[in-house]
Amino acid sequence: MKKVNILILGGGPAGISAAIWSKRLNLSHLLIESKAELGGQLHQIKNNIIDYPGFQVSNGLELQQKFTTHLNSLSCDYMLESYCTDVNLTDQTVMVTSKGKTQKIAFNFLIIATGASPRKLGIPGEQEMIARGEVFSTSQDSHKFKNKTMAIVGGGDRALEGAYNLARKGARIYLIHRSTRFRARDDLLQATIAHNNVTVLTNANVEHIYDNGEKVTGIAFKQNNILSQMDVDGILIRIGTKANSDLILEEVELDHDGYILVDQLGQTTKDNVFAIGDVCTSPLYSSISTAVGQGMQATKKIAILDKNRLTTKC
Repeated sequence: MKKVNILILGGGPAGISAAIWSKRLNLSHLLIESKAELGGQLHQIKNNIIDYPGFQVSNGLELQQKFTTHLNSLSCDYMLESYCTDVNLTDQTVMVTSKGKTQKIAFNFLIIATGASPRKLGIPGEQEMIARGEVFSTSQDSHKFKNKTMAIVGGGDRALEGAYNLARKGARIYLIHRSTRFRARDDLLQATIAHNNVTVLTNANVEHIYDNGEKVTGIAFKQNNILSQMDVDGILIRIGTKANSDLILEEVELDHDGYILVDQLGQTTKDNVFAIGDVCTSPLYSSISTAVGQGMQATKKIAILDKNRLTTKC
């Protein structure tokens, strides 16, 4: 059975940072990533990244490539297309399936860096839309929606940014929000609703997404308990993210939104389990810089705990 000092679950910026610091601090480690490439949500960023010090890149993929090159230059240990199917904190082991084979891996410390995923509405037609690949970037794909009618669901920055981007390209926008209060920045909200091709529907919830088998054709929505239907060319769901904490759900404490509770250095309610990145960070403060910094902090804290563990054994 393979054993490492630090087992890292997740290969986004936080997990990559933890692996780099594990290498620097001479701590044996292994990073487990379920996808075919490292980078996590960096693959979803289609616009310029101008707020990560030392780099100005045109999109997330460019930064992902730099992170991966850095990781490889240090010969950090990681596995791709590998799935953690069980975590046993009593035995300090996980079960990992890769290329059809399952193995048990033991650890002294576990770092959860599994990130977050877009929330879903959970309504009829949504899963079919996703399966068809009708998930778009408003910065990269905005040209596709000129003179089209689009529904955008949500009230945060991402929803408003999407509405603003498409409105500027000439799309007819219906911004649908369940409340009358928006979480988005006020300057962004005002800039968006200033467009005469943007209609805001508050106290409204989308109930159904309709399609013709090839693409979205319309929606049903309820506003103030009145059900209505609308023809649209597409719908963008921008209702925030959900922490990918299910794997460790029964083992550590979570907050009311499902994010893992940690102290200032990433330690959870279990002494040898840490969480970093979007799985433990409110979307209000989530960023690449935050994730990378948390990876460093957690690994340094583990180095101290590991030294104490070895000293105690002696």
